[in-house]
Amino acid sequence: VYLLPSRNFFAVARTWPDPEAPRAGCVLTHTLLIPIAPWGELANVRCLDSLFRNPRSHPEYSFTDPIGLPSKPPLLTPKEVKIDRAASRAFVSRYFGQGLRPIVWFNAGEPEEHLWRLLQHLWPKLRGAFSCCTFSLQQRALQDRPFDLLFAPSAVYSRFTKLSTEHLIGPT
Repeated sequence: VYLLPSRNFFAVARTWPDPEAPRAGCVLTHTLLIPIAPWGELANVRCLDSLFRNPRSHPEYSFTDPIGLPSKPPLLTPKEVKIDRAASRAFVSRYFGQGLRPIVWFNAGEPEEHLWRLLQHLWPKLRGAFSCCTFSLQQRALQDRPFDLLFAPSAVYSRFTKLSTEHLIGPT
């Protein structure tokens, strides 16, 4: 998730491996572009999850047509996942308390679930500026700043060693 440079739209994307691609490591991505005002005020951000379509699984789907946001999205129950309380506290303390950016969270179980829960509770203005990647293999940045939160596997820890340890959660 990230704010586009125009500052008019927020991009929320989901990526899948593309096993049919001519070379290994290719992916397919479906990106939802959401006007900034509705993004900040969306009562249930988790409802966006149901709008994603894998391009290989839905070849008939028109990915260029506008999708209406649900006017009254159903309240969805969060998935039952084990939350790492120590890592969650470390994130909250560093991000909200110390204002650290970026924060790299290694080996988070269910990073998408962590992200949906976080987005649901961010104030509208903060949600409108927040950026995150749920499977980051290297540092990511917008034009003017780094992403706020990067979930990464511990196998790529060495790619983040230029950051001080206060920016890192894990790897465990």
